[in-house]
Amino acid sequence: VRKELEANAIEFYPQREFDEDMEDKIENDKIR
Repeated sequence: VRKELEANAIEFYPQREFDEDMEDKIENDKIR
C-alpha cells in the first residue's frame, strides 16, 4: 500500500517537492 501511495504522490506533486518531502520524513525518522 505504501508504494502505491508514494507512486500517487509523485503524480500529484512535482518531483522536486516530493523529494524534499521524502528528505524531511527521513530527518524526522532520525530524530524519533
